[in-house]
Amino acid sequence: MGNRVTRTMAEHASEMLTEKAYKEKLEEAREELKTIGLAMYEKYVPKAVRDAAKAHIEILEDTSSLRFVVEGASSWDYKNIYYNERFPRLKPIILTAKDWKTLCAQDRLVNQLEKEKREYCDNVEQALMNLRTEKNVREQFPEALPFMTFTTCTALVPNLNALRMKLK
Repeated sequence: MGNRVTRTMAEHASEMLTEKAYKEKLEEAREELKTIGLAMYEKYVPKAVRDAAKAHIEILEDTSSLRFVVEGASSWDYKNIYYNERFPRLKPIILTAKDWKTLCAQDRLVNQLEKEKREYCDNVEQALMNLRTEKNVREQFPEALPFMTFTTCTALVPNLNALRMKLK
């Protein structure tokens, strides 16, 4: 009997293949979103406020995100963008409709890529489970082999002869 694909093996291989397929695209989209957010921060927050906040960050409440809203919108309709650097805690930055659309378009792209990544991972895992054996994976999805560790089963097989004799 051939080596079987286990759920754990399929999960690991699907995560690794998904990372390979989506890591670069997703990182680029997230970085572009952060770049747009910083551009909006610099455009809408006066330089004097930014400089004062940077100079005196130790006495201000700080956060690792910037919050944006569109002018005239309700307070629940906002976007947060997270960074590795610290910013002063400000009221939400109010954007024009044009800038809001630019920010939302990039945010939708990031969300779409994250959704595609999850679906791809699930599909790869299911495909590997459906292939069932090392032979089928080798023939039909060889890209997954480097991420799968097949081992020979060394489980003890019970002596069934005595049990089967009682049935005769």
